[in-house]
Amino acid sequence: ECTVAYTSREGWPAAVVMSFLRRDGRFWLTAVAGRDHLESLRADGRLTLVVDNRGTGLPGRRMLAVQGTVVV
Repeated sequence: ECTVAYTSREGWPAAVVMSFLRRDGRFWLTAVAGRDHLESLRADGRLTLVVDNRGTGLPGRRMLAVQGTVVV
């Protein structure tokens, strides 16, 4: 799982937890039409995606944050 942070259509910071697949250097996520995060990302495609090590068995607390833009 990852956390996707974005700007809502009303201009507020927002975030949603999503499943993802990383392949060929890209993060792939699924979305359902009409959901706030999808419609907000269509309006402003900038996001920050945060992955942590929960459930991996790795010791300590580790995170990776990636900033980018989406293609819907």
